[in-house]
Amino acid sequence: MDLTGKKDEHNRKMVLYGRKHRKLINRKRTLKERKIDPKEEERFMKALEIETMSSEDSDSEDDSIFVTRPLPWVSISGCGLIVCEARSGYIKCPYPSKISVTSAVYGRNTDASICPGAIRTTHCRSASSDWKVKRQCNGKRICRVAANHHLYGDPCYGTTKYLEVEYKCI
Repeated sequence: MDLTGKKDEHNRKMVLYGRKHRKLINRKRTLKERKIDPKEEERFMKALEIETMSSEDSDSEDDSIFVTRPLPWVSISGCGLIVCEARSGYIKCPYPSKISVTSAVYGRNTDASICPGAIRTTHCRSASSDWKVKRQCNGKRICRVAANHHLYGDPCYGTTKYLEVEYKCI
């Protein structure tokens, strides 16, 4: 690649980074406006920064999609992933550690700040999601998890649900 090509590539990356940074600021502002628990807010802010700044497809300025993509988060006690209904995501551990699922809940226990859509109730959870995700993922390095009622049942018909998985790498 000649010098002009390298400069063009550098400029393209800087523009993309600037877009990602603006998107991150807008997403954080939107999350702050939703008035959620301060501990939960901190967790989501960290995850949002990881997801936004590391994504390869952040070329658009559209902020409406951030709450529907798999949302990873990291805390002192472990890691987690939130996957909106009808989507899937991956939980991963670095080699040589393995996944140990702490909990997995399919349902809804928050307002529309996570996975917006129809909400009839914010108090529902599948009875089978925890053991099914543990059986599927424990002991693996990478595990694909899907959020759908075909796997876990429909604990609250007419409400948009999500799968929240908490895990550790051991």
